[in-house]
Amino acid sequence: MASINFPSSPTDGDTFTYSGKTFEWSAANGIWFRRPNGPIPIIATVDTPVLSGEVSTINELETTTITISNYDPLATYYVSVSGGTFVRTEDSISWTLPPADNADITHSIYIYASLPGIGFSLTAQYDILVSDVVINLQADTAIIIGVFDTESTYTNWEL
Repeated sequence: MASINFPSSPTDGDTFTYSGKTFEWSAANGIWFRRPNGPIPIIATVDTPVLSGEVSTINELETTTITISNYDPLATYYVSVSGGTFVRTEDSISWTLPPADNADITHSIYIYASLPGIGFSLTAQYDILVSDVVINLQADTAIIIGVFDTESTYTNWEL
């Protein structure tokens, strides 16, 4: 087998490829180590949050509660949403959904956890279909349009 002539004076993180194999210099260890081919697998060392919710469909601008069923008080939880606002208190997340903008839309909440000195979990996702609330001006008696000027009349209202 032929010997490999690695570059001299490498800096931390330098890579060298020989015969289809890639090696990386570790200055901390003073060695070249072989990098795996393909993506490096991520090993989750913290339990992935298990999410449960009250509903799977909700009207726009309403609030629902998402619960972390396997909540660990020692973990730090990272929460993000694709729309709306949220407030987390321990294992409970109160999520107010955004306007649906004239069409039903699915929004998601994403949560992962970390434990100091141990690592991170995979990200959990919970989806909710947000329904667009349509106001029917012909049938909805809750909307009243009036003229506040008592001196004039107007009969050509347009909406």
